[in-house]
Amino acid sequence: MKLRKTLMAALAAATLTLAGCGGGDTATSAADALKIDEPWAKAVPQDKGMTGVFATIENEGKETITITGAESDVAGKVELHETTGDGKGGMSMKEKEGGFELAAGDTLELKPGGDHIMLMDLKQDIEPGEEIKITVKTSAGDFDLTAPAREFTGAKEEYAPDEHDHGEHMDHGDDEGDEGHDHSDDDHEDSK
Repeated sequence: MKLRKTLMAALAAATLTLAGCGGGDTATSAADALKIDEPWAKAVPQDKGMTGVFATIENEGKETITITGAESDVAGKVELHETTGDGKGGMSMKEKEGGFELAAGDTLELKPGGDHIMLMDLKQDIEPGEEIKITVKTSAGDFDLTAPAREFTGAKEEYAPDEHDHGEHMDHGDDEGDEGHDHSDDDHEDSK
C-alpha cells in the first residue's frame, strides 16, 4: 500500500512538472475558469413537478467551455433550457441542444423567462431558504453549485399535457410578463 501511495505521489509530481514546462497552455478546470454570481432556485411545492435554477456565469478562462448538463439529488431529471421565438410572435422554452457555450470572456445569464437550468420530477418540496445542490457538467469538468431557494412570483408558463406530465403550470418567475411562454410537447421531443 505504501508503494502504491509513493507511486501515485511521484506520478502527480511528474504531471505537475510536465504541465509547468508546457509554457502555460494547460487546460483550466471549469471550477477555476467559471465565476458564478447570485445563484438561486425558485421555491415550489413538489407537486408543481419542476422548478428553475438561475445565476450569472462568466468564463474567466482562456478557453471556450460548454455547459453540457446538470444533476441534482432533489430532481429525477435536470435539463438545460433556452428561450426561443416560436415563429408566431411568442416565446417558447425548450431543451438546449448541445448545451450553453461560453467563449473566453463570455457571460451567460440564466434568468426567469430566459435560459435556465430546469429541475424536473422533483423528489421534495423546494422550501424558501433551502440550499439546492447541483452538479453542473461541462466540457472542462464538473463543478458543484449551491443555489438558495427563494419565493418568486412572475411568469406562469403553460405546459401542454403530455406523457411526461410536467404539471399544469410552472412558475419560473419573471415580473416583466408571462406572454407567450410555452413548454409544449414539441419542445420536449429530445427527452422522449
